Amino acid sequence: MGGLVTPYDNGNTAPQPLDEIFIYDAQDNRWSKQKAVGEIPQHRRRFCIDAAWAPDKSSFNIYLWGGHSIYPPVTNVTSYSDIYVLTLPSFQWVKAFPDTSGNYTLPENGKYGSSCNMVKNMSQFIVVGGNYTDSPTDKCDDEWWGAHNLWTGTFQNAGNNNDKWWALFNSEVNTNVVPKIVYDVVGGTKEGGATVKQPKNGYDSGNTLLSMLMTRTASPPERKPTRQVNATSSPSPRNGGSSKLGTGPIVGIVIGCAVA
Repeated sequence: MGGLVTPYDNGNTAPQPLDEIFIYDAQDNRWSKQKAVGEIPQHRRRFCIDAAWAPDKSSFNIYLWGGHSIYPPVTNVTSYSDIYVLTLPSFQWVKAFPDTSGNYTLPENGKYGSSCNMVKNMSQFIVVGGNYTDSPTDKCDDEWWGAHNLWTGTFQNAGNNNDKWWALFNSEVNTNVVPKIVYDVVGGTKEGGATVKQPKNGYDSGNTLLSMLMTRTASPPERKPTRQVNATSSPSPRNGGSSKLGTGPIVGIVIGCAVA
């Protein structure tokens, strides 16, 4: 999604609209393109994204942060400091931050080239690094930005605390919820239960396989941090032999471990 394309193979670039979502089916090695609706982010590149899903996996929500402006329509180079969410399988964009219409850049705080990272079971979304276009490179982040940590379900997982998204990281939180701006669009509650299971205007022509793909659920086998090791009996010492090691082998083992 987004970025720049070279549609005519002549070296000239053009913005790739963020209402056109490309989906890759790894199993069948097939690409699909689906139209998205809602509050479409303005053309941009070098943004970062990461995904979280509802506790019951009834919706999958892709969070987009910031990015670098693209002409057209922006003529002055700038970077954005807004958050949008693309919710699937309804393919709808909603704006999370700030609570104003239109695209947004807070002077001296917009960034591009950052890394977005979901942590603590997708409860928090940390923006790391990146470049400023509207301030000196040595500028420090203001304290109220909370070290660029966004709560995916609004502050303290309230779900409906839409006026507060950014806050300090909390290592004690290990669950995530769906924010109200999303479940107002797809149905359900902050715990899930989305009722909108397809795009508002239906799937684009030729996307029958995509519509089937979006109904599939993954059932990976349960994984454990360690594998089961069957106990084996120790071999009996030879008759007449000693079960103890001599001083030489012991010294050799100690030295070998120290070197390793």
